[in-house]
Amino acid sequence: MSQTGDIIQTIQDYMGETIYLPMFLCCLLICYCTGKKDSRKRILWLSVLGILAIFNNVSIRVIGKFTDTITYYRFLWAVPVLLAIAYVITKAITGLRKIWEKAVVLGVVLLLSWGFGSSFVTEESLRFPENKYNLPAEAIAVCDIIAQDKDEERPVVAFDMGTQLASRAYDPSIVWGIRRKAYIEHNDMEGYEEAGKYKADKVLIHAVNYGVQGEGELLKKALSKRKVDYIVTFTGYGMDAYFEGLGYSLVDRCGEKSVYGKGKGL
Repeated sequence: MSQTGDIIQTIQDYMGETIYLPMFLCCLLICYCTGKKDSRKRILWLSVLGILAIFNNVSIRVIGKFTDTITYYRFLWAVPVLLAIAYVITKAITGLRKIWEKAVVLGVVLLLSWGFGSSFVTEESLRFPENKYNLPAEAIAVCDIIAQDKDEERPVVAFDMGTQLASRAYDPSIVWGIRRKAYIEHNDMEGYEEAGKYKADKVLIHAVNYGVQGEGELLKKALSKRKVDYIVTFTGYGMDAYFEGLGYSLVDRCGEKSVYGKGKGL
């Protein structure tokens, strides 16, 4: 049912800088060494079957029709990695009688997480957010510029990659002019041989994320195909005249970003 090589490759590609897998394996070992015969067999089998049920070619093909790889791999942490880790840590802490012993164990866990770059305990995660949305202030300002200028209820915007990721969280009414999967798979300066159905997206990526100005005709067609109302890119690229020639004039600037809007007659 499952190909071990595919599972290992998926884990290697998407594990990131965390200690989830080492901790998961340690927790399984602890359960096996300290648990009763029935309970240790149960958690081992649940963990192994949980991974196999998620990472097999059939599941990937079926679930892959509804989501992308970046979303799909997160199931690894939810089932059963995080549950197994939480179970062992909770059992270790609650099994101790003295408060100072519980504090020591909890402290060790937090220090290990910090030292190995856990996604939950990092220096950045412990800082106070610069605003209540916990998003870059520049991205919020860009979305506000579009909201004040727009005529359409759901404007289509071609963002640079960083601003795009923050825009959806702040203003769900905005429609991405560049599809997420295009940014994941085609965010580079290469040609269009491998772009397939994302060719238009890649033309937009070249312009807004890299400041390419030599693809006027391709960009004009891409803007029309994706029905882009606004373009957001880096001011440093000096795109004012280039976009003006395509019918998109400067609306406003904020920080390092410039916002261009489509002419009313286009």
